[in-house]
Amino acid sequence: MPMKRLPQSPSFALALFFLVLGLEWAALNGGLSLLTGTFFPAALAAKTLAAGWTTLYVTVLYVLVMATLWLFWSRLLRRGAAEMGLAFHREGVRLLALGFAAALGIAALYYSILTAAGLAHFSQCGALTPTFLAANLLGALAMALTEEIFFRGFVLRLLAADGGNVRAVIISSLIFAALHIFRPGDLSFKAAYFTGIFLLGVLLARNALAFGSLWLPVGFHWALIYLVFLHSVLNPFAGGAPDNVLTGLGGAPAASLLFWALLGATILVLRPGATARR
Repeated sequence: MPMKRLPQSPSFALALFFLVLGLEWAALNGGLSLLTGTFFPAALAAKTLAAGWTTLYVTVLYVLVMATLWLFWSRLLRRGAAEMGLAFHREGVRLLALGFAAALGIAALYYSILTAAGLAHFSQCGALTPTFLAANLLGALAMALTEEIFFRGFVLRLLAADGGNVRAVIISSLIFAALHIFRPGDLSFKAAYFTGIFLLGVLLARNALAFGSLWLPVGFHWALIYLVFLHSVLNPFAGGAPDNVLTGLGGAPAASLLFWALLGATILVLRPGATARR
């Protein structure tokens, strides 16, 4: 008897996708636990493993997620890259550059204000070697592209197809935030970090829907991840605050409110009509 064809409703596909992804994650962690002789998720969180294991884990996880996502998108739902917002054309390059430049501009203004206020100090610029800058620029692009395909290309678009844009933006941003809080930190850190990542998800989802393309949010996200890498070396808040621009933790929540005000202002600037090529 032939196998019954699976229904292709977006909600069913999304639920099935997360089920398969959960099983893959469990299998990956189980295999690495056997190889390392530890409970791998706990050892990873405690940072007791060699850096090579973390690199292997992240690489394999990203490959599994992207392969599974594309299998669902192309085979189960029978959709292409363009329907995900990844059409490859000159306009995409322009939007990618626009998003990257907008995020860098916000960061430059933000750090200029904090430097003038005496809260930021850039004394470690000599540590930024050309190799570090180039490698992390490419690494940040890879991370931004995969995360935007996952959250704004796949999850957001499937939710929007079933329940409208507002619901899709909120739920996809909640998922985006929930999957980013699995890191060391107390409850106050996780709550503040969750809120910051959720708001960032809303902004990125808004950009994806407003422009009908993933390239602008990819560029924006790319610059923000790159800045995180630079921040880890420059450590501009040593002796100042905050220790995390998304949470305001470390003694200066007003500094993070400034960062969010600047991010929110991009909604006024990054509008399809205002940024269209003349």
